[in-house]
Amino acid sequence: MVASAVAGETVSRIISSLIDRDDDKSAENMERLEMAHIKMEFVLHVTDKWQITDVPLLRWQSKLKRAAQECGDALQRCKQRAIEEQENRQRVIHSSFPKRVAYATRSFVSSITGSGHDEPRSSSTNIVRRS
Repeated sequence: MVASAVAGETVSRIISSLIDRDDDKSAENMERLEMAHIKMEFVLHVTDKWQITDVPLLRWQSKLKRAAQECGDALQRCKQRAIEEQENRQRVIHSSFPKRVAYATRSFVSSITGSGHDEPRSSSTNIVRRS
């Protein structure tokens, strides 16, 4: 009985540390993405007031509009994913011990291998780096 309680507490702490680490990285990436989106929207707003006739600048403006749209879409997906992950964490916290162990293991493995739910974030980060 005591061993089970100790194991449960250990798993809870592991889950918390993994979640906190992922949350920090996720929040930082989302903030970078949001700042990039704001900057692109600002530039587009300013350039819309100009009477641009130069073809390369018009192409650049068109590409920037597309990039801003993709960035906004990626930002929405990140925000939605963050909400879903928070809901999943709440379910795990209130779930049985074996489910918490499975969740902690999956989170740990995905954080080590860099796979799983981090892949879309890295592509979102690439959007920020390209802008």
